[in-house]
Amino acid sequence: NKVVAFFENENIPTDRISIIKALFLGQRQNIEQETLDNYSKSGAIHILAISGLHIGILLYFFKALLKPIERIRHGRVITPILLIVILWTFAMLSGLSSSVVRAVTMFTFVSIGMYMNRETNIYNTLGSSILILLLFKPNFIFDVGFQLSYCAVFSIVTIQPLLSKLWNPKNKIIGYFYDILTVSFAAQIGVLPLSIYYFHQFPGLFFITNLVIIPLLTVILMTGMVSILLSVIGIYFSLLVEFLSGLIGFMNGYVSLVSSFEQFIIKDIPFNYYILISSLLAIICIILYIKKPTSKGIILALITIFIFQISIIGSMEFHKRQNEFIIFQYPKKTILASKENNSVLLHSNDSAVNSNYVIKNYIQSNFGKIDSVSTLQNVYWINKTKILVIDEKGIYKLPHKPEIVLLTQSPKINFERLLTEVNPEIIIADGSNYKTLIEDWEKTCRKKNIPFHSTSEKGYYRISLD
Repeated sequence: NKVVAFFENENIPTDRISIIKALFLGQRQNIEQETLDNYSKSGAIHILAISGLHIGILLYFFKALLKPIERIRHGRVITPILLIVILWTFAMLSGLSSSVVRAVTMFTFVSIGMYMNRETNIYNTLGSSILILLLFKPNFIFDVGFQLSYCAVFSIVTIQPLLSKLWNPKNKIIGYFYDILTVSFAAQIGVLPLSIYYFHQFPGLFFITNLVIIPLLTVILMTGMVSILLSVIGIYFSLLVEFLSGLIGFMNGYVSLVSSFEQFIIKDIPFNYYILISSLLAIICIILYIKKPTSKGIILALITIFIFQISIIGSMEFHKRQNEFIIFQYPKKTILASKENNSVLLHSNDSAVNSNYVIKNYIQSNFGKIDSVSTLQNVYWINKTKILVIDEKGIYKLPHKPEIVLLTQSPKINFERLLTEVNPEIIIADGSNYKTLIEDWEKTCRKKNIPFHSTSEKGYYRISLD
């Protein structure tokens, strides 16, 4: 609260204060959606979540600051202890979010490794941090941020040295920016399959963004940390705060400029689990071959590239032939879809269903395209299977006995009478219903020995059209 009050009292524009809160306190909730979109499109969204990049910059900043301590007796023991205390203090200051804990744990091991009196292996250091994190939080293995951050770091320590050998600039300034470029490329290669799999897009100008953003972020973090430390001990330095505000304003402007070139953002890339695994295997085998060229290595690399190509072709053919009817899970809305070949017909009363993230993910993962959108009907015939849809009106007609009853929008009906009259093979309740109603319906179905499927609990419901 002290830090927030300190910056808010400096008459810094609101959009810049929200970035300061994100960078130093891990609070992203006040950032405007337009600003978030700009950072996402430009490939710089990662800097708004405190991660390995921020902690790494702070580690080397304070390492340089504490350099004189190394000269005193036991200095090489005191320095890493101080560094670890500083990093964990910053982690607590920023709220101990999962991304911060991951990054600080990783760099705790890195800082210990730097000051050990023997040669250390960076892979062992990273592996140790992964082991410790997963011992305490096993579910981190399924966290997207965890996967992306460690893929990026492993990729940097493996690929960046190979890229840096391609050219060794004599000019230090050119060399510095070349290092940033190689680090950006290395990190992007490592996270590319995962980022396409989860987000289905790729910012083509990421290297132009990082070329400016990374050195700028380094100066911003150093300036901000000094400002915060001075404010805590009661020293006021307005020029430093104005300089920080100016840097963030420039960064926002630069990101906005890069994001305006939307033609370089590749969107809606189809990518599924099999393509993800095969692409990761191909990247690993290619890197292993480049690091140590052997005849077995080139054969293995070519095999994984072939597997990657087969997974793409196979996925396209499989999804082209997979015809299905889907009842989706989405809070407060009813969304149905019929997929034949690659064409998807959507059924929903939501006018913006095309842009719904559930539908976008389904389309991208199944190599499909939206053919048309129609409003919800009360009855659907799917391969001789009749589906009766009962909405909030609670009105239903029974010209034919339905095999499936879909309950939507919390209909006010006598549920036991419905089961007696219809006696369906299964009852489905989607995410548009009240939770308490779903629980009551499930209990009644259990008594009547009628299968019950709640999409909120079990996920989407699929009917094959083959």
